[in-house]
Amino acid sequence: MQFHRVNNTCRVSRITGPTHNFLELELDEAIQSPLFVEQVGPPPETGQERLDQEVVVEHILGGILEASRAYGPLPRLSRIRYVASDSKPEAVYHALAFALIERYFRT
Repeated sequence: MQFHRVNNTCRVSRITGPTHNFLELELDEAIQSPLFVEQVGPPPETGQERLDQEVVVEHILGGILEASRAYGPLPRLSRIRYVASDSKPEAVYHALAFALIERYFRT
């Protein structure tokens, strides 16, 4: 996995052979707006399944919840970005979210 952070925005990309996933989270106490979820990057190719946004978000929130239990309170999650044409299963986003929190926000 490759990690990158600029201020309150952190990213992780995971490429393992033919599979690939990208996740960007923005955590910021100052932002009080509702959670914003954005699909970025190219659309799925013809015949390729699109990731289910609801399931992706569910797994991301689960990973963040698990990380907050392990490492303590976190800044508020304000934005999620992912690529709709990335590889399934959506459950990988749980691990990606946890890894981002573990890397950048553990106490």
